[in-house]
Amino acid sequence: MLVLPLHHRFVRPFDEEDVKRILAIVPQEMLVGLQRIALLGGSNRQEKSAWNKNWWYGCYGSGSISLFAFPERRRLWESPNLHKPSEMHAYERAGVEMTHVGGKWIYRFSDNSIRRFYLWDVLVHEIGHHVDRFHPDRSTKRSEQFAEWFARTYGFEAEQSDARRAAE
Repeated sequence: MLVLPLHHRFVRPFDEEDVKRILAIVPQEMLVGLQRIALLGGSNRQEKSAWNKNWWYGCYGSGSISLFAFPERRRLWESPNLHKPSEMHAYERAGVEMTHVGGKWIYRFSDNSIRRFYLWDVLVHEIGHHVDRFHPDRSTKRSEQFAEWFARTYGFEAEQSDARRAAE
């Protein structure tokens, strides 16, 4: 695992041990060939693009997952439109507060919602891309649908099971 220093304008309310805990929950045969997970620290350039509608939280490529640091200024942001339903559901599951005020949608991320979103959605979504890497239909739409399903199934549903086991 590669952990880069955190830029002062970014947050990462999870650590290497949190990522390892998630990896231990995912069926191990699904991780075969996964060579590296990088927790990136952010940069001035990334901070400037934090408002871009195509902001990415993570990415997968050739056996490697990168989780981008979360821009501090993105903790509270406004949008005239709702995000696509899959993003809205992920935000809701993570505990992101979403309100509609004066014709705008306001999104509020707490440390806990960022942590839950990255660990149980973004990380597991990217693992889904790893699992799906050899599928013959390489279309982006199908690949994203699979990764979203994977994140729901092995992410938030696994989190609920993990919480039940911890309570027992």
